[in-house]
Amino acid sequence: MVRITALIAAAMMFALTACTAITDFEMPTGEKYDLGLNISSTTPLVVTLAGDGTGSLVLAMTTEPLPDTGDDNATLLALLDDGTVSLTVQNDALVAFELLGNGTRVTTTPAVAGQYTLSIDETRMNLSIQFYNEAADGSAFQTGQGYTATIEVLDNAYFVATGAAPIVRNVDVN
Repeated sequence: MVRITALIAAAMMFALTACTAITDFEMPTGEKYDLGLNISSTTPLVVTLAGDGTGSLVLAMTTEPLPDTGDDNATLLALLDDGTVSLTVQNDALVAFELLGNGTRVTTTPAVAGQYTLSIDETRMNLSIQFYNEAADGSAFQTGQGYTATIEVLDNAYFVATGAAPIVRNVDVN
């Protein structure tokens, strides 16, 4: 009787351990950040033009800060810099400006077409992109025209991929 009780107890412990291991294995290791849910869909993005030939766009997160990668945002900035996250702003005449994912990231004020800087504020609620206001074809942002931003995210460890449905937002140019 003691052997049967011990055998049943051992079998139950094995079953509970196996069940826990299977459950733990199937559980996600963490939630990915969804840019689409954290960039306002009702408030247009704003491009601000400066007198020095540059422009800037701030992606303001509405509810949650950008993920903390523990490396002073270096990993996040690399994802924005290597095309994993791309941002294209296009006007109604189909003039497109690739602000992320194409061009050259610089550490000083952008001075030629295709140059840009990136920064994330200390709260990780604002991603700022400063860029030279001229595309490779010579076009530039103009006030008073309608623009649309398209954000596409490829599969990665931090952000939800957009797949076939990119994030689209209206853009105002000041």
